[in-house]
Amino acid sequence: MPSQPQQKKHTISSQAGAILIVIALLFDVLQAAVQYANALPVIGTIAVVIFTTLLNVWAYLTIWFAFKLVAPEISFMKPKRALALNGGLLIELIPILNALPAWTLATVVIIMTTRGEEALVNTLEKTAGVVGAAGKVAGAASKIPGMNKNLKEGLQKTSEGAKNTSEFAREKAKQIQGTVWK
Repeated sequence: MPSQPQQKKHTISSQAGAILIVIALLFDVLQAAVQYANALPVIGTIAVVIFTTLLNVWAYLTIWFAFKLVAPEISFMKPKRALALNGGLLIELIPILNALPAWTLATVVIIMTTRGEEALVNTLEKTAGVVGAAGKVAGAASKIPGMNKNLKEGLQKTSEGAKNTSEFAREKAKQIQGTVWK
């Protein structure tokens, strides 16, 4: 009985992603609940500003730490993740915009970009393998004796082009992995 091909595990599993989203949702709900204190004249406004600032710092650090616990190899020094997390903080600190669920949005963006980059690397690696194999077949076919000169040259060019494409795809996959993780 043939064995099933093993799927690569995601850097952020579905369960871990769901937990991260729930954590972000809790912070967004807390943020919304605190806004009701604005109904109190001056003291309420001051309390809301102080509490929301502290809540946002706490949310930022908690979400960053939770991602590091789940997937320590993910780098937040990369522009996409830094923009998502810092953008969430910036949105939550701006009075009218803080009504948006920015922590949840930032968390979903980080999870989805990580998954998308993993899928891209996987596709590039598969493409490199298939194109490399096709190049080897073309190279072997070009060595068949008695073949038309033009066909032989075409197969050799195809083989060389496939080799270059395969190397390029592998190089890009490594490059993406290097920019995504660490």
